[in-house]
Amino acid sequence: MKTLIVLDHGSTWFLYEEDQALYLEALCSHSAADYVFIIEMSPKEQCEYKKSGAKYLDWLAHEIHYSAPGVIGNKSIYKERRATSECYEKTKMASKLWREFVKNSESPN
Repeated sequence: MKTLIVLDHGSTWFLYEEDQALYLEALCSHSAADYVFIIEMSPKEQCEYKKSGAKYLDWLAHEIHYSAPGVIGNKSIYKERRATSECYEKTKMASKLWREFVKNSESPN
């Protein structure tokens, strides 16, 4: 079974890995609607991430947010790259486990 894990996070994104594929989950907020949008990072995006680290992911998450991929009628270049429903479920579970791990590791023993 493939395991998707949290590699990194920022204030508006999570980075996941599964079988050497990288997925970026960007927080998008438009008016009263908040949602996450997940893409599989392209080889070019992965290369930029390896060169610039979290700074690049901050930028890419902003670009995804600004393009409004979840807004009906938009022309976002990311809309067609939306991850599968299965990927969304896996990221939800991975981030939940990651948050529990962080919470438990910060608790005094």
